[in-house]
Amino acid sequence: MRLVAVVPTRTLADGECDGVVTGGLAGLGFALRVTSTAAASSAGVTQEGSPVPTPTVAGTVRLPGTEVPPVLDAGFVQPLLASSDERWPADAMLAVTGRLVVEPYLWAADGMLWPLLPDAVRMWSVDRIRRIGEEGTEELESLPGPSGLDHGAAYLLELVS
Repeated sequence: MRLVAVVPTRTLADGECDGVVTGGLAGLGFALRVTSTAAASSAGVTQEGSPVPTPTVAGTVRLPGTEVPPVLDAGFVQPLLASSDERWPADAMLAVTGRLVVEPYLWAADGMLWPLLPDAVRMWSVDRIRRIGEEGTEELESLPGPSGLDHGAAYLLELVS
């Protein structure tokens, strides 16, 4: 599976993605900034758009606990259904469109979701890192740390499972 995920600048500013380099491996979990939902007939991930893709992730809703948002199980990818006030019922099939976002904190060993869904973090090969800003697109060897961060840019990871 190949997908593109956005790394929020707040994540980079907090140092949560230090050490992510092109050609390396990274253990990642995801969130979805939901823009629309619909009934789904089958699981899977598709991405459209440029330069920042908008994915549609279709799968089954899982409710790992009462204190956390629901999780969309699309097989190999289990993104948190972020930025949504709705509580979908468990086992509902949904196709959720939005922005796929790297979310290390929630899925970390001391985060709120990892104990409930430890298999949601997977190892990915980092195929490409890009920064998209006002001056165009730039290829990067690694994600920047807090000191080299451009808060007006979008940082993208192209990942392969």
